[in-house]
Amino acid sequence: MPPLSANPPPDGSSVRRYLCDALRIDLLGPRPDDAALRRERLPQAPSRWYLTGFLVPSGAPEEQRAQDSEEELDEPAEPVHGGDDSGAPDRGSRKRRFLPSSMGLSVLADAETRRLDVAVSWGDYAPDDDGAPDATARAGDTAAGREGDDASGARRSRRLAPWVRRPGAGAVAVDLDAVPAGRSTSFRLPGGGGLAVACLVRPTRVRTLEGFREARAVSLFTVNRREPASDDEEQDVAFAFQVEMRVEADR
Repeated sequence: MPPLSANPPPDGSSVRRYLCDALRIDLLGPRPDDAALRRERLPQAPSRWYLTGFLVPSGAPEEQRAQDSEEELDEPAEPVHGGDDSGAPDRGSRKRRFLPSSMGLSVLADAETRRLDVAVSWGDYAPDDDGAPDATARAGDTAAGREGDDASGARRSRRLAPWVRRPGAGAVAVDLDAVPAGRSTSFRLPGGGGLAVACLVRPTRVRTLEGFREARAVSLFTVNRREPASDDEEQDVAFAFQVEMRVEADR
């Protein structure tokens, strides 16, 4: 794929692929093969920058796991006159939606399949304190030694620091014969810092032209079981962004 900054290719399928990639980068963020964005820097927390594709820790407090269903609408600076639409828009009931802590897929594996290889990629973000503006200069603090102001300035500096992405990847091999039927089994994802792959296997039968065949229905989920951040302003440090799964069978 050419860089998104280049001119789109002329043929229809390439244009469609180009637009899909541009939309994905805008809403979800980079993939492992987006070399130019693997270690991108964002001017604000990634959960405010991207709309979807990230997992919050399953044990995070409600303030981190829930969001308002409707964002505050921008109000005009001056009242607008002379139209039926000049009034304030009606606001629906404000319900909180909970952000996901897991994502996954389900597959059917034939009875001879013994192993599934699950590869997971994601992005971790953290504030770059070295790239933050100087807190003392911004605050205009001329009285040295005021500990409260220093602490407040440090928090403001970290809040305004750019967020830097660090790519992550890990894989687990799932032995289907070793997973108890109907019972969820968890595999810790190497290098995930608390990310895990949960597997659920159920026996089933599949109708084919030759009749019924024995098979297994396998559900695989990537779950964020990291320790949540104690400071809500740094909650994204424990989030997993741009999570992708790829599953391959031994047959």
